[in-house]
Amino acid sequence: MKQAGLAKRVGTDIGALGGEFALIERIAAGIKTRDDDLLVGIGDDAAVLRVSGGKRCVVTTDMLFEDVHFRLAWTDAYRLGWKAVAVNLSDIAAMGAQPTFTFVAVALRADSSVCFVEELYRGMRDACAQYGSVVAGGDTNVSPTGTVINVTQMGEVKQRHTILRRDAAPGDRILVTGALGNAAAGLALLEAEGRASAEMISPLAVEAQLRPTPRVFEGRAAARAGGVTAMMDVSDGLLGDLRKLCRSSRVGARVRGECVPVGEAARAAAAHLNADADRWALYGGEDYALLMTVAPDRADAVRAEIEEKTGTPVSVIGEITADAEVALVREDGTCEPVRRGWDHFAGTNGAH
Repeated sequence: MKQAGLAKRVGTDIGALGGEFALIERIAAGIKTRDDDLLVGIGDDAAVLRVSGGKRCVVTTDMLFEDVHFRLAWTDAYRLGWKAVAVNLSDIAAMGAQPTFTFVAVALRADSSVCFVEELYRGMRDACAQYGSVVAGGDTNVSPTGTVINVTQMGEVKQRHTILRRDAAPGDRILVTGALGNAAAGLALLEAEGRASAEMISPLAVEAQLRPTPRVFEGRAAARAGGVTAMMDVSDGLLGDLRKLCRSSRVGARVRGECVPVGEAARAAAAHLNADADRWALYGGEDYALLMTVAPDRADAVRAEIEEKTGTPVSVIGEITADAEVALVREDGTCEPVRRGWDHFAGTNGAH
């Protein structure tokens, strides 16, 4: 597969191609998989593999690069290890699956201390233990620049409970778990104030950024409730990720701005920084909430099931439409076209 030549055929800038999501689509178009046991490949939160016994194996992988996804001046080894695993567990949660095995590959600076490595893996082990996974293997190497962590996470789910992001239908209600914007608020505080001051101003916002909560239990409750037509986690911003879900399902969406749940920590940080907490909630990313579409006659039941089983609040924020447009409807009735959220290759991004 000649991946190196993909961008050159449309110019040297991946941003000109349309950014990370467009690049993924282009790579996927060049991979023609004919294996009947690969049920879902590139394009969802995780791949889905057929296994025996009426279950499906789900697999995802994600990388964290120093000074791109984290800065060691802002975090400690334990929380870095936790986050590296948590972001992968979140992808498993988005499929309605139960995490099983975790594989970790790390490239470390040559001068990394043994204590740093031990704390890194302690954070990983604790994240795995809390959500039912086990660190089962991996690799270590040396990095000439910064620390790089790559996690591959496996999970399992019953065939009837598997949820993808491609089956949303017009009329479906759009639901989201928890509150949004806290992680982006934590990032903004860290950038503006440094870690010590940021943790004094809003420890909850900083914790949301450095030690996120993957919604594994909420994902399983949603899958068992029935009626969820599509689901993904909110890693790149609510509206940006909703655009991806709608594109996969070939539908559009209307989101009611006043219904989007904004975190209290985001509100407090915004007041301190004179920033817009609503924009963080809509575009900020790294909340790792679950965004789902639900058949209209099941929306109340799914919401109640998740809240009863997990204690996490769930908000109905809009509905799926037949056209391809994704729009934010303000309280006064005006519509705002949705821009994309975080994109590694775009010239401009959200709150990251």
